[in-house]
Amino acid sequence: MPGLVGIVSLDWTDKVDIGLQRMMSMTVFHRSWYKQMDVIPDEQNFAISRIHHGVFNNLKRPEYDPDSKLLLIVDGEIYNDIPEGMSQSQYVLRLYLEKGEKFSVELNGSFLMIIVDFKRKKIIFSNDRTGSRPFYWFCDKRCFYFSPETKAFLKIPTFNKSINDVAISSFLSAGYLVNSLTYFKDVNVLDNGSLISLGNGSLKIRKYWDYVLYENTSDKGMDSYVYEAGELILRAVKKRLGKAREVGVLLSGGIDSRIIMGAYKDIRPEGCAKTITWGVKEDTPGSDCKIAKEISELTNSEHYFYLLSPENILDNLEKIVFLSEGLTDAIGNYPDGLDIFKKIGEDSGVEIILRGDQCFGCGGDFVFNEDDILPSAGIYPFSQISQYRSIIDASYYETLNQHNLSTLQELLEKCSSLHIHNKKDYLHLDTRLFSYLNPLTYLKQIEIEVINPLIDNDILDMLAKVPYSYKVNKKFSYRILETMFPYLTSIPIAINDNDVNWEKFFKRNKKMEDFIKSVLIGKENSFDQYINKKELLIFLNKFFSKSASDEYLVWNLFYNLKKRAKKLKPLVSMVRKFRKPWTLNSEIIVFRLLTLKVWFDKFVDN
Repeated sequence: MPGLVGIVSLDWTDKVDIGLQRMMSMTVFHRSWYKQMDVIPDEQNFAISRIHHGVFNNLKRPEYDPDSKLLLIVDGEIYNDIPEGMSQSQYVLRLYLEKGEKFSVELNGSFLMIIVDFKRKKIIFSNDRTGSRPFYWFCDKRCFYFSPETKAFLKIPTFNKSINDVAISSFLSAGYLVNSLTYFKDVNVLDNGSLISLGNGSLKIRKYWDYVLYENTSDKGMDSYVYEAGELILRAVKKRLGKAREVGVLLSGGIDSRIIMGAYKDIRPEGCAKTITWGVKEDTPGSDCKIAKEISELTNSEHYFYLLSPENILDNLEKIVFLSEGLTDAIGNYPDGLDIFKKIGEDSGVEIILRGDQCFGCGGDFVFNEDDILPSAGIYPFSQISQYRSIIDASYYETLNQHNLSTLQELLEKCSSLHIHNKKDYLHLDTRLFSYLNPLTYLKQIEIEVINPLIDNDILDMLAKVPYSYKVNKKFSYRILETMFPYLTSIPIAINDNDVNWEKFFKRNKKMEDFIKSVLIGKENSFDQYINKKELLIFLNKFFSKSASDEYLVWNLFYNLKKRAKKLKPLVSMVRKFRKPWTLNSEIIVFRLLTLKVWFDKFVDN
């Protein structure tokens, strides 16, 4: 996706390779209409490019203060209340002068910033609390390199493409890279709410903020929290709408997007909102798309529906893995590639999409004990996913398993909360949001800006004080909707989504079966070292010969029982005994293997 790309001399005196920096920039210049701002001083001791859509902070040159000799480059924007007559950039520089490297603590927004302090010969890199804009970095003996995509580092002559097996085990376990892992051993990612200080030949990393869910605060009552949340939501949405921006609302049949829609209509009562949804069918009763259409009609909005065509994944799978860099297993969400997001801008004129994602109460589901916390974020212990016992080559299985055990232990130890529901919410915000949901947004942002107004500093701070009992099973978010926008509760919550049923599609489409086998079995590359191809072929033959869904009855029963939470706790506990080792739906395993296979082809072997 667009972002900040550059090279910085570690000792501040050596000239950097300007030609190399331009090649790195070109790797993320995916669209001809992108805008680019280059910052290269006469000394050429650093070279930085900002590649962007021209929507946020559309400056032709960086902010420079000659008195303090500070230079600021911002990708994204902030939503603080800024004194009249002062620009966002001037506000940030004032904060830096007042608070030094603690300036980021005060900032509310979606941003990545670089401050060049010429007096101190120091460069500061900082992101927002949720790490909403990607920043990868690599260091050799001379220079510090950074980019929003790791593929830029493949241009660097000193870069070593050694694979991080810990990341491989994470992806197989969760379908994404937890705990700030990357596929390459020498590549690092800037964690959310973090800062890098580069100067005097040293590199320092500091995490300036973390999620804290308070457990000993006095309970002010549900109504008080709902009122406070309502005020903050209206303010957050208003800040992101701006004065004259063309903004669309991504609607599902759930609660969060409905809250954003209600806030939009309150702020722009006379305007015609533009709502967006996509799926395999638009009019399936009770589905996300059907409910979204009804909400758009109720709010007199201009609605856009985009049809997903699963057969197009044959043409787009490699492109999506390359553009997404294999960060998630959600390649099945994009069978049409990024064409939908391109069409959204062309059809509606929308510059920014507002979306919501499980902010209030996070995962929503009730969890009974520590065993449920990791699965609530889609993370399953590697050793308990039964299919891997045969598919993964014996020489790698135990190594990957041990890596995974260590990673999961580190994840669980990060949270200081005592209650399991707060631990679950922390894991969602700290790990699933940063490592899974954000990368899905990065991919969309290749075509169009996407922001979540519910992930706002003030909202998150307030939410941290709300008792967990109010947030379980989405009670808090529904009460917000019911109180603020009662007319939107007249339409029921969707009971199913409109995603592709990949299991059925795979098994009914011989062309798809042949394609999957040709990639995973027929094609050879470095990923094959992890796989027992003989067992993989047996697994695939078994998968394609089975009727849909008949191998997951216990898993599906457990999942459906969980929705009933406390009322069926004894029955859920009984089913839990029979669900281990975990049996993930085989199409999930297939997508994970396909993603890794293509990633190795694009990033390692070629």
